[in-house]
Amino acid sequence: MKPLSLTMTAFGPYAEEITIDFQKLTGLFLIAGNTGAGKTSIFDGITFALYGETSGSTREVRSVRSDFATPDTKTEVTLRFLQGKNEYTITRNPAYERPKLRGTGGTTKETAKAEMHCPDGRIVTGARPVTTEVETLLGMTYGQFVQISMIAQGEFLKILTAKTQERSEIFRHVFQTDLYERMQSLLKVRKQKAKEALSLSEHDLIRLVESVRLPQEQTKLTEDLSIHEIEEAQSSLSALITADKKAQTILQGKLKTLEDALRANLEEMQQALHLQKLFADQTAVISQLETLTKDSDAQKRREETLQKAQTALHLSPYYARYEESKIRLQTCQSEIASIQDRQKTQDESLMQSLTHFQTLCSEIAPMQMTLTKGYEKEEERFRATERLHDELELSFYQAQAGILAKKLHQDEACPVCGSLTHPMKASLADDAPTEEEVKQSKIALSRARGTLLAYSEETKTKIQKLSDLEAQFLKTSEELIQLDAKFTLKAEQAPNGKATSYDALCRAFQTEEAQFDTVKQNRVALSTLLTHTTDQLVTLQAEEINAKKSYEEKLQESSFENEADFLSAQQSEDEMQTLRARIDTYKETFFRLSQEQDRLETETKGQTLPDMDAISQHERALNEEKTALDKEKTALFSRLSHNESVQTQLQHGIEDSAQKRETYLFYETLSDTANGTKQKLTFEHYVQTTYFRQILHEANKRFGSMTNGRYTLLHKQEVTDGRIPSGLDIDVFDHYTGKARPVTSLSGGEAFKASLSMALGLSDVVQQHMGGIQVDALFIDEGFGALDAEALDSAMQTLSALAEGNRLVGIISHVTELRQRIDKQILIKKSPNGSTIEKIQT
Repeated sequence: MKPLSLTMTAFGPYAEEITIDFQKLTGLFLIAGNTGAGKTSIFDGITFALYGETSGSTREVRSVRSDFATPDTKTEVTLRFLQGKNEYTITRNPAYERPKLRGTGGTTKETAKAEMHCPDGRIVTGARPVTTEVETLLGMTYGQFVQISMIAQGEFLKILTAKTQERSEIFRHVFQTDLYERMQSLLKVRKQKAKEALSLSEHDLIRLVESVRLPQEQTKLTEDLSIHEIEEAQSSLSALITADKKAQTILQGKLKTLEDALRANLEEMQQALHLQKLFADQTAVISQLETLTKDSDAQKRREETLQKAQTALHLSPYYARYEESKIRLQTCQSEIASIQDRQKTQDESLMQSLTHFQTLCSEIAPMQMTLTKGYEKEEERFRATERLHDELELSFYQAQAGILAKKLHQDEACPVCGSLTHPMKASLADDAPTEEEVKQSKIALSRARGTLLAYSEETKTKIQKLSDLEAQFLKTSEELIQLDAKFTLKAEQAPNGKATSYDALCRAFQTEEAQFDTVKQNRVALSTLLTHTTDQLVTLQAEEINAKKSYEEKLQESSFENEADFLSAQQSEDEMQTLRARIDTYKETFFRLSQEQDRLETETKGQTLPDMDAISQHERALNEEKTALDKEKTALFSRLSHNESVQTQLQHGIEDSAQKRETYLFYETLSDTANGTKQKLTFEHYVQTTYFRQILHEANKRFGSMTNGRYTLLHKQEVTDGRIPSGLDIDVFDHYTGKARPVTSLSGGEAFKASLSMALGLSDVVQQHMGGIQVDALFIDEGFGALDAEALDSAMQTLSALAEGNRLVGIISHVTELRQRIDKQILIKKSPNGSTIEKIQT
């Protein structure tokens, strides 16, 4: 990586934007300025742009925001650089808080951002993605970069004065030897796991031996049960299994003999049980036959009862027909009586209706008289209105002369005589009617005439209606006389009370007429029904006589003494079926038992009852012996099966344990070797020692030159304290005295040259182990103030040699003599408002 230009805004001590063009500063150049001016901030800007970190461990990223910057100035760094022949540009800003641009008080938080423009047109954004892209591109992490390209102020002294543990941490970070440390830890874990697996396997073997089931007379398998006696226990277990298999064979022979005896006893028992059952069945059959014999009389009675029931069954239809004809005759007689009762009720209703009609007819004449009187009164009112109108009209005509005279004026012609003078005008009476009054009187007269005519028509209609009602009553009376009943109407039978009006009288006539029609229709229907029912009665009487005759003839022909005997013999079909089934069952049972008795007598002939107790006792003895042998067999089989399983598991366990022991020994050797358990040197320290010797070799190339061959850096191998890690310590060999002494005994200037040599040697070795990556820029921060003129001259020669070719070497220093020796310079000026680039001298 070779920087081309660096632009920083509000970064470190720089309040405004500053730009450094490194293309003008080829080879060796100096960055000079007062203390605190911002010389190191240039290195910080480069490392921050690349990795988002500063170049030294004492400065934090969160503090790079310039305190001199205004709130609206954004902290940002832009770096253009070459990698090989390709140019890249990175712009990055840190996360920081700045005062708010508006309002008073408070801050605004800016987030960290980054953007990288690649030559192939790609743009990578985001702080972490850009850092990852840089690591891939340069092939270096931040830690490796600051050790190779950025020898920061005070940082390179650590490589010289650090103890073994500190130097190991540096090498672990730079050379990534933590891989070997992780491998040491992994081997230690593998060793521990292998040990635990071996211990568990051995524990399982002991547990398996302890689980062996032993005979009661044997208490333990071996004298001393430990992991070292496992093979002896395995041999004893094999002997025990062999003995148990022999005992199992002998036991199976005994069980077979006993099972044969049990089968023979079982056959004897089955024969005895069969014979015992035959005798028991014979006794039961004899008992059942005796019971059936005792029930023979009942069987005869059942047969007689069934015979009578069957005879009664043939007579039953005649008896049923006779009973049915009697019931139908009685029903018909009851219907006739009911019809006659309803006829009587209907006749009473008709009489009541006729009486009501008579009462209503008695009210017709008075109602006609009332209507006539009403018409006469209405006529009188009309005549009075007519007389009043005539009188008013006459008065109006008589007042016409006065009305005309009232309109005459002097010298105006009279409409009657034409005279212009009117000496004697007619006078107008005070009560003379007006023309309007006459007009209204005429209208009232017309209305009264119309009312009289309407009333006259209505009265005629009502009187005619009353006459019609009276005629209807006469017609109804004639209809009643035509019925089979005779009705006599008496005036005194009419109820008291008069109709209150013509309408009420008409409504009463209508209601009574409707009721009368209904009763009359019912009366006619009952008369017809009575005639029909009476005809039926005659027919039913004849049928009842015929049915009775047929029934009595059949009863005399039967074996029944009388009707009571017949009725008592009757049974239902279900009862007869049940009785028939009992009779058949009795016969079948008797026949079957007789056959069974003959068979049992044949089979038991010459046989005696067996001794069941003796057979059972012999069976119990055999079963008890078999139970004992089965128990012994089960215990032996269980022990043998379990022990054979243990034997198999023990064999596998021994093989598995041997394999685990080999694994454990393998990891134990590797772990102890890698972790320095015996040699006191870990694998990581061994690898780091290799790098360390290479660094010393490269450092001595420059250190010898800078000290005119007086000093050589040595790898200190003596162990002063076994409890403290060692192996990465440095001694210095003084060729003037011919002795080695601690590196801490060097003077300040000598220590700087040794540290610079170590730092450059470290840079060279790191490059060699990173695939030959070429570092085109090297920056060194301070440390030259402790050198005398001769030492400074030798150091400058070394650095000038580094800057040969295309490499860029930058030095930060405030030493005046360096400003005189190095032509190319960046001069930084410090002020109360922040630092600026005063001049870039090329």
